[in-house]
Amino acid sequence: MRTSSLDCYQKRFNQFAKLNLPENPSHLGQVYDALHYSFIAGGKRLRPALIYALAETLELDLAQVDCLALAVECIHTYSLIHDDLPAMDDDDFRRGQPACHKQFDEATAILAGDALNTLAFEILADSNDGTPPAVRLQQIRLLAAASGAAGMVGGQDSDLNCEKSAQWVNLEIIENIHRRKTGALIRAALLMPYALIESANSDKTRHLSNAADLLGLLYQIQDDILDVTQSSEILGKPADSDINNDKMTYVSLMGVVNARQQADNTARQMHDEFTAFFAPQCYQNTPLASIIDEIMGRDK
Repeated sequence: MRTSSLDCYQKRFNQFAKLNLPENPSHLGQVYDALHYSFIAGGKRLRPALIYALAETLELDLAQVDCLALAVECIHTYSLIHDDLPAMDDDDFRRGQPACHKQFDEATAILAGDALNTLAFEILADSNDGTPPAVRLQQIRLLAAASGAAGMVGGQDSDLNCEKSAQWVNLEIIENIHRRKTGALIRAALLMPYALIESANSDKTRHLSNAADLLGLLYQIQDDILDVTQSSEILGKPADSDINNDKMTYVSLMGVVNARQQADNTARQMHDEFTAFFAPQCYQNTPLASIIDEIMGRDK
């Protein structure tokens, strides 16, 4: 069953996004240009790939999850635009090109992020892919909860505050931050397509939610390791940016060797949760397992 690759999902998503991102009416200033600039720059398209891979594993029509992939990536891109701003992480490069606020200006970057945030929910509300209204409402709620103060935004807030009190940070605090900052949107990316076939309160949903949570932590640990072991050219953004910004990371807390051990432990826990979710089907033979293996083998 493991036939699709990350490249295939990326290609499908990029084609859909190109056709469905709104064009810039000539009288509406730079905000459309700025959001296109940041969105079309690419990136790994991790979250869309996870959506497609789970949908394929569950034998769903991929056309029914295209809008989910686009909405989630709109939220992710908006978060990157805002994270790069001087008031937050103050990074000048993103996805191999100048950050949005460097290519345009800070005000335009803020507005482009705001526009992508609201566009995500417009895409879900306007889609005519046949999703029942009650399910679509559940998907909208999942994305909103993952994106807001209880999820991604709250995680970023805690991350910024940790810079002011790094001496008090421990593993529990870092994991709490990244379950929200990174993991919440990954969790939504998996729960939204699963909502097409299963109630939000089932045992299987809980296993999927736990697995997604652990995948988010694993991805962040790997990100922290790559930040200190790869060059800026490979990463497409400044290497050592977390260290230079005095951010508390898995590596700064425990060192590269122990961070890698933490990644291995997290990967085992994640595998157990996915195995329980897919039982009696073998998780390792699914498109989702294949995509996660590809993502975890990345070098940037």
